[in-house]
Amino acid sequence: MDCSSTAPPQQMRKGIAAKNESGFPPLLAAAAALVAVPLAAGIFRVTSHLPMNLSLALAAVIVLPALTGVVVRYPMRAHGISTSPLALLLAAAASTLFVLRMYHPNYFGLPSVGGGDAGNHVHWGREFLDRNPAIYHGLVYFYSMTYWSSLFGLDDSFSVFRAAFYLTSILSLFIVSVLAVEICSSDSKRIQAVSTLLLVALFALPAERIIFPSFHYLQADGFYPQVASISVLLLAAAFYVLTEPRLLRVTLLLSGVVMYRYSYALNLGDALIASAVVLAIEAKSEPKSSLSKMYATLSVGAVLLALYCYSRLLPVIELEGAIITVDHNLILKGLLMLCVGMLAAIFSANHITPVSRRLLRLLWFTSSYVFSGVIFQIFYKLYGPSDDYYLQKYFYHETVLSVCAVIIAAAVLLPELVHSLQGRSKLKTAAISASLIFAFFGMWSINTALQPIRVSYQERAAKVSSAKTLMPLSDPFVLEKVTESLNKTGKSFGGFLTPIWPESNFVNSDLGLYGQLSFYRTGKAGKDDGRCVFWMSAPHDLAEFKRVGGSALLKRLNKLADLHGVRKVSYSVPWSTVRQELSSVCFSEELRNVQPQ
Repeated sequence: MDCSSTAPPQQMRKGIAAKNESGFPPLLAAAAALVAVPLAAGIFRVTSHLPMNLSLALAAVIVLPALTGVVVRYPMRAHGISTSPLALLLAAAASTLFVLRMYHPNYFGLPSVGGGDAGNHVHWGREFLDRNPAIYHGLVYFYSMTYWSSLFGLDDSFSVFRAAFYLTSILSLFIVSVLAVEICSSDSKRIQAVSTLLLVALFALPAERIIFPSFHYLQADGFYPQVASISVLLLAAAFYVLTEPRLLRVTLLLSGVVMYRYSYALNLGDALIASAVVLAIEAKSEPKSSLSKMYATLSVGAVLLALYCYSRLLPVIELEGAIITVDHNLILKGLLMLCVGMLAAIFSANHITPVSRRLLRLLWFTSSYVFSGVIFQIFYKLYGPSDDYYLQKYFYHETVLSVCAVIIAAAVLLPELVHSLQGRSKLKTAAISASLIFAFFGMWSINTALQPIRVSYQERAAKVSSAKTLMPLSDPFVLEKVTESLNKTGKSFGGFLTPIWPESNFVNSDLGLYGQLSFYRTGKAGKDDGRCVFWMSAPHDLAEFKRVGGSALLKRLNKLADLHGVRKVSYSVPWSTVRQELSSVCFSEELRNVQPQ
C-alpha cells in the first residue's frame, strides 16, 4: 500500500487531492520548537548531566536552526485558501474554549480529584533539576516545561505546574489544528471551506465529551507527565503526516518517537509498532530505492524495540494505586471500532476517493498505534494479575489521537459521500458510510465509558462553587502563612497536616517535606528541634482527620492544640462556604514527647 504516491490521473478531479503538498508548514515548525527545545534540553540533562540552563541553550542552538532549515528548504506553495490563518483561527478558538472550560477560578485553574501524584512530581522535578537527572526513568518532558515556565518569573510549584499544563495542552490543540487544516487543504476554495467548517462542527461534541474530559482527568488526578506528553505524540504524528520528502519524513518520525520516550513511555511500544508499520509501507513504496532496505531494517528494529518495551512494561503495569476507573472493556470496544473505521477510510481514500496522501499517512499511523495498544491491553487482561491502575491510564493517548484522526477523516470524506450519492456509486457510498458508522459508534462507546471522569469535568467546566468531586491542590493562604511564620521565627518547616491528601502531598513537597504519607495518616512530626508544624483545625477538618486516621490521629491533633504557643488564624477560601482555621506550633522538647495514643 503506497501512502505517499499520487493518485492515478483519472482520480485527480479538482478536490482535496489536487493540492501540491510539498511544503513544510511553518506553524508546525513553530509548535515543534516549543515542544522540542525544552524536551531536547531535558534529554541532554538526562544523558550528559549538564546543568539545565546549559542544556536549554544547547537544545536551542541545535533545534531552532534545524527547524528553520526545513522550513526554508521546503516552503509552502500558495493554493486555495491560505492554511496558516485558518490553522491559527482554529487553534485560537479551540484553545480559548479549552481554557474557558478548564479554568475554575475557585481552584485557581488546577483542581484535584483526589490523586496525590502531583506532589510526587513536585519533588521529582526538583530532583531532576538539582540532583538526579535520570529520575522517573528519564521521563522529564513535563519537568523541563516547568523549568521553562519558571524562566518567566513563576517561582512557586503551583504556578509553574499550572503554566506547564495549560501550555502543553494548548500545544496539543495547536498541533491538531495545523494537522487538520493542512489535510483538508485544497485547490478548490469551496471544498476547502466546506471541509474546514465540517472540522469545526465535528470537533465540537467529541472535544466536550471525550478530549477535554481526558485532559481534565489526567491533570486533576496528578498525572501531569502523561497529559503533557500528548503534545509529543501528536507532534510525532504530524511530523510523519505533513512532511513530503521521504527521508526527511522518516527522520522526523523517528526523532518524534525518541522524544516520546523521554516524555511518557507507557505507550512507547505502541508508537514503535506504528512506526514499524509506516516504515514498512515506505520501504514497499520505493522497492528499487537505495533507502528501501534501510527503511525495512528500521521497521524490523522498531518491532524488536516494541517487544522489548512491552516486556519491560509488564512488571510495571502490575503496580496498583488509587484511580477513577471506567468501563475498560467498553473503551477497548470503542477503540477497535475506531480502528475498523480508519481502515475503511483508508480503503475509501486510497482506492475510491481522490483525497490527500497526508490523510492516508495519518490513518495508517493512528490505526497501527491504536490497534497495537488494544492488543496489548487485551493480552494483559487475559493473562495479567490485575486490570487496574496502569490499564486504566493506558488508553488516554490512544483515545485522543484516534478521535482526532477520525474527525479529520470525516471532514474529508463527508463531502465525498455526498458526491458518491449524487453519482450513485454504490461501492464508494458503502465504503465511506462504513468508515463513518464505525467511527461514530466507536466514539459513542468511549463517550459512554468516560462518564465517571466526566462528572468532575462538568463541575469544573460549569464553575460549580461548592463542587462535590473537586478539591484544592494547594492553598495559597497556607503557603503565605507558613512562609511568613518561618521567616519570623527563623525555624524550619516540620510539616502541614490537612485531611485532603493531594493538598497535603503537594504543599509538603513544595515546602521540602516529601514522602510523608505516614505523617498524613498519623500526624507524627519529626524529632528535631527548630521546626514548626501546621495543621487545619476547624471542626469539619477534625471530623475528616478522624475519618482519615482514626481516633489516634485525632488524639494527637488534640494534644498539639493543647501545647503552649499554639497560634490560630481563621480565613475564608473560594472553594468552600465554611471558614477555615490554620493552627501552628513550633517544636520544643515538650512537643517531642507528644505521641498518638
